[in-house]
This record gives sequence, C-alpha cells and structure tokens, in this order.
Amino acid sequence: MPIHYPALDRNIYKTPLAITVGKYSLNPPFNPLSLFANGEQGAWYDPSDLSTLFQDTAGTIPVTSSGDPVALMLDKSGNGNNAYQNVSASRPTYRTDGTLHWLDFDGVDDCLVTNSINYDSSDQAFISSGLFKRSDYSSGIVFYSGDYNSGSGVKFFGLLAPSFSGGNSYRSVYGGESVAVAGEGRFAEAPTHNVLSITVDSSDRHLSLRLDGQQSFASFTQTNVDFFENGPGYIGTTPEANVFFDGRIYGLIIANKRYANTPDLIAKTESHLAQKSGVTL
Repeated sequence: MPIHYPALDRNIYKTPLAITVGKYSLNPPFNPLSLFANGEQGAWYDPSDLSTLFQDTAGTIPVTSSGDPVALMLDKSGNGNNAYQNVSASRPTYRTDGTLHWLDFDGVDDCLVTNSINYDSSDQAFISSGLFKRSDYSSGIVFYSGDYNSGSGVKFFGLLAPSFSGGNSYRSVYGGESVAVAGEGRFAEAPTHNVLSITVDSSDRHLSLRLDGQQSFASFTQTNVDFFENGPGYIGTTPEANVFFDGRIYGLIIANKRYANTPDLIAKTESHLAQKSGVTL
C-alpha cells in the first residue's frame, strides 16, 4: 500500500531569484523547483539529500551511512509523490564516495514505487535522470508510468536503460490503447555515466531523447494517447516487475509538461543532474 508520508513543503527548497551586491546582481544556482513553479505535477528525487531518505517506509529511521537500504525516498517537488518499497530484499542501497551520492539498484529485484501521480489530464511528459548503467546484459527501467502491455488501454511513458529492443541502447517510449510502443533510442555501451532526458507531447505526436545535454532523437510518431492517466510510477522496474535496472540513480525528475517554450529549463535541469552524477556535458 502507498505510504502517505506528509508532502514536503516546496518552500523549504526555494532560492531567491537574485542577490544584489552594490551594482552587481548574482544569480543563485538553478533549483529544480523551477520546473514546478506553475503548479506542474510530478516528482523530484535527490539521493544526495539525506533528509529525504529513510530505511523504513514509515519514515522513522533515517539513512545515515553508505550501504543503508532505502525504503522511502521523499519527493522534493512539493507534490507528495514519495517513492517506497515494502519488501526488504527489494530495496535499493544508498551509496556515496564522499562526493557523489546515489541509489544503487542490483538488476535483480531492487525497485521503488511512487504514490499515485496526478498528471492533471496532461498529454505531455518530461523525465530527466543522472545515472550509471552498469550492464547491458538485460533490459532495464529507470522510470515507468502506465502499462506497457499492448491493448491494455492504459497509457504509458518511460525511460529504459538498456532498451527492450537494443542490447546497449537507451530508449524513450510512450503509447497506449492498441499501440504497443513508439520509441526512440540511442546506443551507449555499458558501463557508462550519462544524463538522459525525454520529452513527450502526444498532441503533436512528439517523442525525443536527449543524451548528455544534446538532442539525440526527435520524432513525430503515429501514436496519440490523448492524456496520461493518474497512477503510481515505477523506479527501476515495470508494473509487472519483469525487468529491473542494473546501475545507479543520482537524481530523477518527472513532470507533466514538455517545456517546449522554456528549453532553458531542460538545459539547466540536465546541468544540475550532471553535477550530481559526475557527468561532463
């Protein structure tokens, strides 16, 4: 069952728009809350913030050391879409090298499930993640929402690492109704650190994949899903729990907006995640 841990107040993470010193104006570092400034739905997960990680789903035992299991990861977007894992053996592990911080997924059964995300009848989606793909041995999921099964009638979108259809590729996917999948991919052989982003806009049949700050693929598919349905998101697996991610997640952001009119937000998000994951864009 979902754990309805109190939503974090997004005001906690706000930064001022600018700081003026004499005649100079200093812009503060980018804050991912900018992605949710207009009421956008979604989630922001940051393993470097230990105040958001707990060893139990009730949120009473904090993560304090490298090697601790993570049963609960709080959403910093203010939307209350916390991620949890009830099964002890399937919990990812918090790791740090003293500089970088991440959740380690074993590729066997580690995964997290979010509280039901309200996509607010949106036909757009955005995912961005800083990650390390350890292996290309089998398909893996970074984030998934909906149901991949063809004909299920449930709309879905997701980020795969590696892809269902490519031994060492990343892939962005979306679909629904009788359409199994419309996807775009990019080959990147494991082991590899990357920042990946996808944008989806079903209204104009847009699907893209960005790799390390560069547009990798963009297509106009034949798939129209009208809107994405509310429901839980899956970090590290699918709803069927039949494939698992083997690697590290340094940060993950999901939103119900494509940000087509504000591409600088995407670039700043990717730069932020690159710093979190040790990637040079």
